[in-house]
Amino acid sequence: MFLKRYKSTENSKKTFVIIHGLGEHSGRYKFLIDILLDIDYQVITFDLPGHGVSEGPKGYIKSFYKIYKFIEEITPEKFILFGHSMGGLIALRYTEYSNKKPEKLILSSPAVGKLYTAFHKILLSTIGWMGKISINNGIDPKDLCHDEKAIKEYLDDPLVHNKIAFKTAKQLFSEAEKALEEAENVDIPVLLQYGESDKIIKVDSCNELAKKFKTLVIQKHKYAKHEIFNEPRYKDKYISNILEFIN
Repeated sequence: MFLKRYKSTENSKKTFVIIHGLGEHSGRYKFLIDILLDIDYQVITFDLPGHGVSEGPKGYIKSFYKIYKFIEEITPEKFILFGHSMGGLIALRYTEYSNKKPEKLILSSPAVGKLYTAFHKILLSTIGWMGKISINNGIDPKDLCHDEKAIKEYLDDPLVHNKIAFKTAKQLFSEAEKALEEAENVDIPVLLQYGESDKIIKVDSCNELAKKFKTLVIQKHKYAKHEIFNEPRYKDKYISNILEFIN
């Protein structure tokens, strides 16, 4: 996996790890990286397998559990973990699964709960040798946000794709259910942000998720879609919520 570490000084005061979502890449979070560098955080980012400049067929993740192990390997003893969409799912499942917990967890529009239909379940039960074959991931760029410029940048980005492999989808659906089921075991502070007009994830599942955490800061942005950080009406508040939470 492509890995990059950012530092503004030699002895950064804290470490912040970013996990991107399905079909995108870590470079789309430069807006957040720059803000964190300004307050002297070390930032660690990586491109998931089959995403960005990491190796593998587009949209193909062989094992989510290898990603959890990878996060354990690249992080210091103390760090803050952030994930958006599928990255939010990975961040949450990592926290539930690993003994090496982050100090704080930030979930941005996390993909949790029952994401599949009966048709999906039948289809994925027969994948067999087709595990690496990719199909359209179903994300409509118009559902990302209300900012036409941000949508165009997403569509024009050569490292963004709309693929998901059958095996990735099967794991995604399974891990999303586990994430919601086991969330009550998370005993670190959590910041949960999502838009109530999001059509890409399950808003009802996020509402349910919020009830399970012991220490929670929740921000529901009423008219926001999936990428709150690209919503003209909410992006400043989205960032200020993160800064208040980590400091």
